[in-house]
Amino acid sequence: MALPTAPLGTVAIVEEGPASPSAVSWAAVIGGALIAVASTLLLVALGSGIGLSSVSPWSPANPSATTFTLLAAVWLIIVQWLSSGLGGYLAGRLRTKWVGLHTDEVFFRDTAHGFLAWALATVLRGLLDLFGSRHRNASGFRMLQAARHPEPHRRLPLSAQGVGDRLLLFVLLDADWRLHRLRCWRDRQRQRDL
Repeated sequence: MALPTAPLGTVAIVEEGPASPSAVSWAAVIGGALIAVASTLLLVALGSGIGLSSVSPWSPANPSATTFTLLAAVWLIIVQWLSSGLGGYLAGRLRTKWVGLHTDEVFFRDTAHGFLAWALATVLRGLLDLFGSRHRNASGFRMLQAARHPEPHRRLPLSAQGVGDRLLLFVLLDADWRLHRLRCWRDRQRQRDL
């Protein structure tokens, strides 16, 4: 079988069609992920406020620990549904319009955008939790130890000199003081009841 050959010195020009655009609109995915993370933060703050307002150390009519934990878990599941749904919906709606595709393909691509936004939001939220909790726990523990056992020749670590860390120190010391007062009050109540 002979291969077709072109005479020497000729160039064959092959025209290609226009390059197909990517099926993923990353701007829409990133926007949906940021909306999902932001709505998660807002809804978790709302749930924390509602949950902590239902518990009081001075009230005898508090929900049990099991009830409180169960309601917190249900609220976190609802938060994830709402924020992931909102982020995925916006990622699917913000993507560029595809012309000439079957309706099923458009639906699939919108769903893929939603899943990508959910995955990116999950990674971002995990990174926020990881780095935020490591810094908060380490600096808070050092500040609490320094406040309980002051050594005049040692200064607080550099991380304890920021405004946010000083506020955290204040909150930790205030919580420690309130817990001490609550224990003293409960001990007096027990002694009185005896």
